Amino acid sequence: MKILDSLKEFIYQYYIVPGYDWIDTITYGIILGIAVFGIIPFLKKLKIKIDKRFIIGIIPFIFFGATTRELVDHNLGIYTLIGPYPENFFLVAPFIYITMFILTSIIMIISIVTERLSLKIKYHVPMFIIGSFISMYNIALIVQSIRDMSPFLYVLIISFLWFFVISLSSEIKQLKFLKNENNIYLIMSHIVDASATYVGIDFLGYSEQHVLPNFLINYLGTSLIMFPLKLIVIIPAIYIIDKELRYDELSRRFIKLVIFILGIGPAIRDVTMMLI
Repeated sequence: MKILDSLKEFIYQYYIVPGYDWIDTITYGIILGIAVFGIIPFLKKLKIKIDKRFIIGIIPFIFFGATTRELVDHNLGIYTLIGPYPENFFLVAPFIYITMFILTSIIMIISIVTERLSLKIKYHVPMFIIGSFISMYNIALIVQSIRDMSPFLYVLIISFLWFFVISLSSEIKQLKFLKNENNIYLIMSHIVDASATYVGIDFLGYSEQHVLPNFLINYLGTSLIMFPLKLIVIIPAIYIIDKELRYDELSRRFIKLVIFILGIGPAIRDVTMMLI
């Protein structure tokens, strides 16, 4: 019984209590890796292509998931009916990624079936419509709760300046690969995340939850470190993915999509947090 109680306490402390530490960070990283490479065969079986139609279909769900996380924290609208943590654990990071994956997958499968039953309706259309419909509710809650628009404008300006710099950098011979398959936008998703982190921490006094960024920010006294940290990790990752998976289009593009979501999701969530 003592062993069982200790195991329950360990799970509760490191995987249920909100926040991140080295143990759950490594665990979630391993789970994410297994999930990504487990989903790829499923997509291949469905004969899904990671193309513009696929991206259009899932964009509203990315926005919905990212904003829902913050609206739950602020106990707004219908989210007041869910209850406090841990009752709402399925809408709190990192579990919300699982929730959104299940929701998106169900809608996608229904949409694919619809397309194959009626060639006139492409699967991304019902996906986009359904995703946009549920996202509109979150948008309405955010708009009526906005306290200050300036953080959004700061993030927008900083991100635009970085986009200009990265676009110029892509002209360098060694960085030409940044133009492949819209890799620049993949990088920009994380730059927007870094911009939101910088504005939130250095301007508004928020704190960083993730272990390594939190350590570096506290050590250096500024969250500006997030920009080079993102670039040091993301640019080599893109280069390796393009090189090692150059003959496997679906795997290459899906992994990039996951990286994009891991950047833009937290960025949208942080901006939402600063707005309301």
